Amino acid sequence: LTDAELYEGLNPQTVERWNKEVNEKYDPALVAESNHRVRKMSKEQWNAVKAEGGQVTLRLAELYQSGATPESAEAQAAISLQRCWIEHFYTPSAEVFRGLGELYASHPEFRANYDKYAPGLADFLRDAVAYYAEQSM
Repeated sequence: LTDAELYEGLNPQTVERWNKEVNEKYDPALVAESNHRVRKMSKEQWNAVKAEGGQVTLRLAELYQSGATPESAEAQAAISLQRCWIEHFYTPSAEVFRGLGELYASHPEFRANYDKYAPGLADFLRDAVAYYAEQSM
């Protein structure tokens, strides 16, 4: 996977800022593992991973909009898919997965990404991830 394929559609300043943030804030071993896994993917594999993530997010948005609670069996099944999707990049511990859920709600760009599917989805996702991490990991 080339940089052009990985960062398709993003401006170079955003990519540089994201890479700097990742390298400053997150576990270097997980960052290295994620970079290694992504770089081994073909463009087709990368596109399939992106599509899978989008499908998981759509399912979570449907559940949220239907009134499901973060602790519901349906939401937890979807969060299990989210965890499996994350494992394309690295294998998260319960603590790391919980932190990722917090990031979805606290980081403005993650929040905007999830809330474009349904306003409030980022908070729902945070709560569902926290419950999953506590109960299932």
